[in-house]
Amino acid sequence: MAYDDGDESRSLRVLVQIVRSNREQIERGGMSSSIQAKAVRFDQNSFWVALSEGRIPGIPLEWFPRLQKATDEERKQVRISTRGLHGEALNEDFSIAGLLEGDRTGSPTVFVV
Repeated sequence: MAYDDGDESRSLRVLVQIVRSNREQIERGGMSSSIQAKAVRFDQNSFWVALSEGRIPGIPLEWFPRLQKATDEERKQVRISTRGLHGEALNEDFSIAGLLEGDRTGSPTVFVV
């Protein structure tokens, strides 16, 4: 907030109000922390995660090279875990919060805390 790169002071005040009104949720780990995966499926270019609140986002496989290169059998082994999705054969974990935030690091662990 100390650095103003052109935003008007009114816009900054609005942002401060938004942060203050959502402070508790932000400090607990974000707005999507209570959303759970209910199912996962794959197609040629994406994987689709059915979420507890009704959305079914599609995530590009190219974001995760191991998952993109995986066999159909390895993809079938991806399971819902307590924190998101787990691919044992791939040594990959995906948090729902990370996927919703667009975390596309492709690292072995994609958990966003």
